[in-house]
Amino acid sequence: MNETSVRSRLWMMPLGVAAVLVAAVVLGRRQPGGFVVLGWLDQPVLFGTIAIAMVAFTCWLLVDHDMWRPFLVGAFTALTLAWAALGALVGSTTAKPVEQARHASPDGEREVVVYRGYAGRDDAWELRVTSGTWPTSREWDLGCVNAERATLNGVEWTGANTLRVLVSLPKDIDLTLDADTAKPTSRVALGC
Repeated sequence: MNETSVRSRLWMMPLGVAAVLVAAVVLGRRQPGGFVVLGWLDQPVLFGTIAIAMVAFTCWLLVDHDMWRPFLVGAFTALTLAWAALGALVGSTTAKPVEQARHASPDGEREVVVYRGYAGRDDAWELRVTSGTWPTSREWDLGCVNAERATLNGVEWTGANTLRVLVSLPKDIDLTLDADTAKPTSRVALGC
């Protein structure tokens, strides 16, 4: 079997892997809340690096011309490395929020997770609600509080689908979650 015939059939492998990755992203985003286990696929740096590398591999498999193959593979490989370096640079300048507290709902079906980080020079708190167990757990963004506007003093459940966000404002913020999906009907938006 010659090299051209092997290469002509191998192009299906990266195309299949790319199709599975795209299908996983679509499935994760179309479902209410998205699957937490598929959450990393919507990261543009990671997903973009994988996608560009797949294009470089496909060029190596499909292009027969001796001049174009090294050029295309080299160009896409350089683009992959540049994209990954850009992601590393951006990732090194931002601090990932650290989990500060967890608040389980009265029935134990849901949990609010509070993350603390920084928005510029100010403290910031990010609130998320999770439901279910891994690998089918789902996560929703409840919003965030920036210390420039208010301080987060706590979170308390007032019912199975309702919670109160305690802030340093005259009035606390009440949130309601959908009973089936745990999707919030409104979000906390204090300076983020």
